[in-house]
Amino acid sequence: MSEVQHRKHRGAGRMGRLVTVAFVGVIGVIGCDDGGGDIEPAAVPRAAEAAAILDFLDDRVYAGDGWRAETPEPRPRDTAVSPHARVQVFQNEILIHGRDQTPYPPDSMAVKVMYDGDEVVGHAVLWQVPDAPSLTWFCYGPTNRCGLAEQSHPRDAPVFGDGTAVVCGQCHGGMVFTEITP
Repeated sequence: MSEVQHRKHRGAGRMGRLVTVAFVGVIGVIGCDDGGGDIEPAAVPRAAEAAAILDFLDDRVYAGDGWRAETPEPRPRDTAVSPHARVQVFQNEILIHGRDQTPYPPDSMAVKVMYDGDEVVGHAVLWQVPDAPSLTWFCYGPTNRCGLAEQSHPRDAPVFGDGTAVVCGQCHGGMVFTEITP
């Protein structure tokens, strides 16, 4: 069983209700639209801990309600400086609608799924954890996929940390480079 949090946001990233829900098997979204222009609730990991983030990724929550993919299928590397190679990028609606805010609204999240052929070989996560002073980064993958250094980061030893203290933050700063139109 994995636990996923759903947060409902209104307008410019102001946090509304918080509902914690336990799910077995299929993940769904709980929330109600009161007609006030709410952004669809987004599922996020139950805690800013490696095990919770891995559960979230393993359950493919990022491919469900409240999330959108940049492309319907994985795409090739789009710049010469990206270390991530073939990827598919997902963003939650909170990030899509709040990417012009600094910092991003609480629970803004992006997930980059890294491929070798058709096989998933890693994930990279950017998450604005509520009340955290900077973005939280999480990445695991083969050599050269979680940074420009000649090293791999297996699932049990991911790049994980806040802000520029980790290689993700050093390259990205506080930005998500992939844009998905609201």
